[in-house]
Amino acid sequence: MPISLREIILLLFLSSGCWYQNCAVYAFQRAPPAFTPMTRKLGRERLSGATRSVTTRLHQTSSSSDGTVLNDPYGEVLAQMMMSSSSEDQQTMFNIVEVFVGAINAGNFDMAMACCSPDVQYVHMKYPKPFGREALERHLRLSLPQWAIENVMRSGQSVALQFCKEDGLRKHAFFHLDKDTGKIYEGWEWEEPTEKQGRDDLQLLSTASKVLDVMNGQGNDIKSEIKVYPSGLSVAEQYFAAFNRRDVEGVVDLFAKGCLYDDTVFDSPLMGTRQIQNHIQLCADTLPETFRFVVDEVVPSDNKVAVRWHVENNGQQLPFTRGCSFYTLVSDKIKEGVDIMEPPVFKTGGLDVFLQSVTSNLLLDPIRLVPTVLWGIYMFVVFFSNGILPGANALELEERTWKEVLDLSLNFFFVSPLLSLPFAPVVHPMLEGVFNLLLSWAALFAGFLSDDRRSKPNPLPMLPLVVGMQFLTSAFLLPYLATRTTETRQVTLSKEDLSFPLAESKLLGPFLGTVGAGSIAWAILARYDDFGGWAERLDSFGALLSIDRVGSSFMVDLVIFAIFQGWLVDDDLRRRGVAKNDQALLRTVAAFVPFFGLAIYMTLRPSFVEAKK
Repeated sequence: MPISLREIILLLFLSSGCWYQNCAVYAFQRAPPAFTPMTRKLGRERLSGATRSVTTRLHQTSSSSDGTVLNDPYGEVLAQMMMSSSSEDQQTMFNIVEVFVGAINAGNFDMAMACCSPDVQYVHMKYPKPFGREALERHLRLSLPQWAIENVMRSGQSVALQFCKEDGLRKHAFFHLDKDTGKIYEGWEWEEPTEKQGRDDLQLLSTASKVLDVMNGQGNDIKSEIKVYPSGLSVAEQYFAAFNRRDVEGVVDLFAKGCLYDDTVFDSPLMGTRQIQNHIQLCADTLPETFRFVVDEVVPSDNKVAVRWHVENNGQQLPFTRGCSFYTLVSDKIKEGVDIMEPPVFKTGGLDVFLQSVTSNLLLDPIRLVPTVLWGIYMFVVFFSNGILPGANALELEERTWKEVLDLSLNFFFVSPLLSLPFAPVVHPMLEGVFNLLLSWAALFAGFLSDDRRSKPNPLPMLPLVVGMQFLTSAFLLPYLATRTTETRQVTLSKEDLSFPLAESKLLGPFLGTVGAGSIAWAILARYDDFGGWAERLDSFGALLSIDRVGSSFMVDLVIFAIFQGWLVDDDLRRRGVAKNDQALLRTVAAFVPFFGLAIYMTLRPSFVEAKK
């Protein structure tokens, strides 16, 4: 559908800030007594107590009666509990979302994912697209959230949660449960914004509204089409209907005396109907007449109700306008409430988790500062500096440099010159030797691919970086070493846990070791007619390095690889069940014998067991 000029103007204003981040009005307080740090702690303790017996049972019954391991032990137990008639098990299934949250808090992500259906779709408002099951598990394992539940509402197969993180930021979530399995198959999550820009965004919308009035023609009589949503608690629907009519008095009549209102994009809450009336009037005057709030779902529970909604303009849903609200009612009046809205345009969830993970790793393991700082120095010196390394920097796009890179690539692993292919270029043999030694060295790191797996995801996935090392060597190796997730405990893997079994081949070390040895031999002996003996070719290679950015950067890479080749060895042995002080000689060879030590390690290291016992 083509986008109109009006919609383009709207999008420009919406993307210029946090737009209004929700001008709808729901009464609540910024930090009411029920949300003090102490009660948040108690909320976590209550959650822990509610799920402790379930967690214990799941661990105790993770094996079948004959002692064999179940493929999905937590899923098996949850299935048994669903079929059980005991009140305890039925209550657990009723609180399956609380079990999900409790498992996340305990770091038991297998249990958490057992609460989700195979085709689960989870919408986190700070991310540009929904998570499937695999992406959701990766997100949880990387972000390591800690949630304290404060309110739980359930109606039919829908569950709404009001909770907070350890840093005090509030979050809202909605879940849909599969009616057959009881597992989570849909979820939505919102997080309170850290920057409170509500007033600035209202000013932006005021300007946008004036522009729209001019384009629509002043005095347009636009009637609101109010959708009727069946619910035992109709106050929420009445509120939206009244606001869509811009009926300020009708909205205020829905609030109880002494009500508290918190729109989370504003700095402070509003108290009492007078402040709410002023705010409602401001919003009604600011929002374009064509804006309508549409309720997607209502989850009532006793004197509380949760609402999921979005905003439309002339019947078309506006982007970045999904929101949710929680209300507390007294005598069918809104006494307290809070709303959180989807952040606009820039979805920073992935970046936030990445920075959180990197920062946490640096604090826990300060030695990671070495590859972090070295990467910054490397990128500047190799690609952008002038005068530190010989030759032109990458930004100058020197033709000779790109031709040299192409020629070296055509002679990859010496296939073209050995087969005397007609397109094989003549390159200095010592430069060819260094180039292919580096590529074989980089390829040896593929033997550590078990460092990145479902149960231990890394902020930067390893496989793409190992591939990238074939092109930009240390530019990819150093960030991985700085950001990877450490094996925090003794964990023994089996071959069934591996995503890339070929990386465990015993041929990897001998093959790449042979290529590396051949590269050294080529550098010393090849192209005798063109480059002479050892002394002559060494002199010409030195002269080449004095003017060549590519060759000099290769020498830098050789030093970096030699320093860091042993960084992954200890964790790799830990995954293979080797105790910390065992295999001391193999560890030493792998860490301190450049290239060949790593090739020897890949050949002699213990294999993973065939299957877990």
